[in-house]
Amino acid sequence: MRDSQRASRLYRAESWIRRAAALRRPDELDSRFISYWIAFNALYGQARDTAEERPREDSSMREFLGKMVRLAGASPGLRRTLQRIEGELLELLKNQFLRREYWEDGFTDGLDDKIHAAEREVQDALRGAGALGRLLIQVFDSLYVLRIQVFHGCAKEGSSANRASLEPAVAIVRRVVPLFWAIVKRAGADEDWGPLSYPAWNRPGHPPEKRTRCFAVGH
Repeated sequence: MRDSQRASRLYRAESWIRRAAALRRPDELDSRFISYWIAFNALYGQARDTAEERPREDSSMREFLGKMVRLAGASPGLRRTLQRIEGELLELLKNQFLRREYWEDGFTDGLDDKIHAAEREVQDALRGAGALGRLLIQVFDSLYVLRIQVFHGCAKEGSSANRASLEPAVAIVRRVVPLFWAIVKRAGADEDWGPLSYPAWNRPGHPPEKRTRCFAVGH
């Protein structure tokens, strides 16, 4: 059952990665982000997250990111991928509009300190002096704020106002999400990826048929 659920996650995610890669026009930036995020969600999402309870989804996402770092292990692939997009990582983390604290309390001194510390934290993590997992959590926390803005209709489609958010975000997810997919496929066979949301008919975890009444054909 465990391997079947991993295969379903990979199958779903791959279809959205392909869709995202096929979107190349500048006016398709929103759709590319949406498609890559759906692919990411297919990999990490748990059945308990489908009610959109933020604390649970936060926990699922952070647990998944921790697994990515652990399964990548001594391989330089994950760190090297992040090094290639260092500029976009910095751009994302310095964007106050993608910080939860900004929307809760405004632009405080504490938030200003966090934004100014982002450059050192990124450099430390990418050069091995800092925690790579902590960096990924910070990046995906910002991406999650953008996800809320886009998925919940908090931004106009094709809006010029959020290009400064979407452009680095898409540059990040287009490299990182396919890498996560490859890590799950290559090194994830022995991992417990948790219960799959909405499993397909006749697949493990799908709700059982419990009806006892018989109906005539056509009724």
